[in-house]
Amino acid sequence: METAKELIKRITGETEAKIVGQNNWGVRHVNAWKRQKHGFGMGLSRMICGLGDYADDYRKRFEGQTLGEDYVLGVAWLDILKGVNRLLDGELDGLDGGTCSTILGKLAEREGLEIDS
Repeated sequence: METAKELIKRITGETEAKIVGQNNWGVRHVNAWKRQKHGFGMGLSRMICGLGDYADDYRKRFEGQTLGEDYVLGVAWLDILKGVNRLLDGELDGLDGGTCSTILGKLAEREGLEIDS
């Protein structure tokens, strides 16, 4: 099973391969993701990675169970994920909101949850 860190790295890598050389926003996103040291982008990337880390740690602790199977913690985790997704409507410091939203959607899907629910 792909860890959340591997999923984030894969999606960011796919974005990099697809967009570098095609448009300036793509280059900005990849550079911003890799080099965030302060500001809104750093906070957003840390929140996204933190959601992934929590999901991975949950699986380890509960022997492969997903957050989607937990009707208390899973709901809370999804609420946080949805909140981070809404923050993508604000300042991103060079991050691409579409790529970040895709990562969040894939994290939710991996846990058996739907971001649009």
